[in-house]
Amino acid sequence: MRRARRQLSHQQQQRHSRQIYQRLCQHPDYRSAHSIALYIASDGEVATELIIQDALRRGKKVFLPIVGNNFHLNFQRYQQGHPLRRNRYGIREPYIRTRRTTTLRHIDLVILPLVGFDANRHRLGMGGGYYDRALAFSKRNCGKKPTLIAIAHQLQHCTRLRAEPWDVTLDEIITEKSSYK
Repeated sequence: MRRARRQLSHQQQQRHSRQIYQRLCQHPDYRSAHSIALYIASDGEVATELIIQDALRRGKKVFLPIVGNNFHLNFQRYQQGHPLRRNRYGIREPYIRTRRTTTLRHIDLVILPLVGFDANRHRLGMGGGYYDRALAFSKRNCGKKPTLIAIAHQLQHCTRLRAEPWDVTLDEIITEKSSYK
């Protein structure tokens, strides 16, 4: 699946990203969110630049992941022009100038990447469990939970994925063709 999404032409990647951006910006959870966690695309993932620009223009707080030690993710607030650097995986992330980060517990909407997904809203990630760890609190009944929406190319749809006990089920997956709720 990673190879298939990387093999999409630049024009296909741009078209899919724009179509998903247009669908997402009309989504009621996106429109009502005050804080949004996103990612910076790599390895053929759906691009998020348009979403980030739109969210900032609407006055939303945007948070980007920072890969920490022991397979943990922290999220730092991002504003237009803040510097980014490549982490150990080659993924762009905020260049930390402050230790002030947040967890997903304090975010209204989380937009996640994935490698594969099924109609039951199970997500196959890159295998490190970063997002599953960052979202583990949402499996417990402990108050407010962020809305979890993954964005993906339709070709990443799988017939069925085996869910592990630690996997967090998504609220929705949006592709250039459809939405899975």
